[in-house]
Amino acid sequence: MTSNFLSLSEFIVDKPPADYFVYYEEWDGQVVEISNKPKPSKHSYLKTNDDNARKIMLGELDPRRFVVSESKDGFILMAKSKKLTIKKEEDQLSMIPKYHNKNCDVNVILYTNDWKMEVNFNQDTVYRMTGNRHVKKQSSQSQYSKIKFYLISKKNPSYLMSTYEIDPIDLMNDGFRIFDMSHLRTICSLSDIQILTRRIFKSYSIRTKEYFVGAEYSSNKSHKRYHAKIYEPGQIQVPTFVISNTTNGWVMRSNFSDPQEHKIFGDLTFYITKKDPNSLLSTIKIPFEKIGWKQEINLNLTDNVDQCKILVSDNIRNITFAQEEITI
Repeated sequence: MTSNFLSLSEFIVDKPPADYFVYYEEWDGQVVEISNKPKPSKHSYLKTNDDNARKIMLGELDPRRFVVSESKDGFILMAKSKKLTIKKEEDQLSMIPKYHNKNCDVNVILYTNDWKMEVNFNQDTVYRMTGNRHVKKQSSQSQYSKIKFYLISKKNPSYLMSTYEIDPIDLMNDGFRIFDMSHLRTICSLSDIQILTRRIFKSYSIRTKEYFVGAEYSSNKSHKRYHAKIYEPGQIQVPTFVISNTTNGWVMRSNFSDPQEHKIFGDLTFYITKKDPNSLLSTIKIPFEKIGWKQEINLNLTDNVDQCKILVSDNIRNITFAQEEITI
């Protein structure tokens, strides 16, 4: 006898995967926030049903290990380790501004008396973009736009004096390039030069110095970073900072009053890594006013303290860290 009843499974329709909105930095694809519905934001967003977006939103995956990157099929969410994200060059030309800040992504220094130009790349930017100190050679580096500089005269901006191109991957790995500018001696002084570019990184700067005594990049790099151990409770008598895992993330307390007694005179920047120094977890900047006087700050980190190290500048390697139970 044939049944006239239909199976319940015939009425069950698979629910389509949910959409998520991944907000990210336009210049390097860094994930800023993920939500399950659109919201007002100054950041661009990617609408995706990628399950990794759900896991990041629920705290199951670390957003710092993912980027939004452009592929042949459009923008996608992907692990940093799979591809370096560099923005395509802008359509318009931008004048590189004069800054004394050495911490822009791309820094240009004109040595006016020695007719040389140094172009260096901020290694903190490399670390932030890749989680590593170096960028792997890409199978097709031609996919990335070149860094292009167009040199013009302040007195006659319509006159293009010279152009330069640099492979961004080579610059990120090598740190700097030095160019001989002596062919411009009969045209103008280096202090009269302005530089235009089509940006592929967020920030650029240009400065002048009189004499070339070695690449500034090498001088900056000589201030090495020091990998500070996070001591277990009782291993060190009076640590500078004490750290504890809590249900709300890490809590760090200044174990002292006056910062200047510990040679701390400004903001502190730390890089939290796994025990492998090439595996960056987070960059932490602590404002000077939050340092000392037994103050506590909350850090948005869920990793186990005993599985991490802290990278600090060599000039503050006197700072020590230890685990301790902090009641909040």
